[in-house]
Amino acid sequence: MENKINFSYNWNKKLYTHYFTTIRLKSDKFKIGNPYKIFLTEKFCYEGLCIDIRNCKIDELPEYTCYLDTGYSKHETIKMLKTMYSKHDIDWTTQQLSVILIQNLEWEKPKD
Repeated sequence: MENKINFSYNWNKKLYTHYFTTIRLKSDKFKIGNPYKIFLTEKFCYEGLCIDIRNCKIDELPEYTCYLDTGYSKHETIKMLKTMYSKHDIDWTTQQLSVILIQNLEWEKPKD
């Protein structure tokens, strides 16, 4: 199975940067050092590399991580995550999230 990360929306325009985070339910799918094909609305964008993963519960998300990842406050980010995963039967008091740091392997530094 191919390693793929699909985004339905480019929160905070992060997919246009050299490094970005994504907040996902903790899963064995994500491993440091693994390459991933990055998709936006099912369209291939580029190859990425998992650089780091930090796990936490939803109420432990750092405010600054929420702002950088989504462009919204922790309160708003938590509301969005709960809405995104509303079809799943999740106990948010125990569910672990992963904040995954991805490097865009095809990123070119903007010209000055």
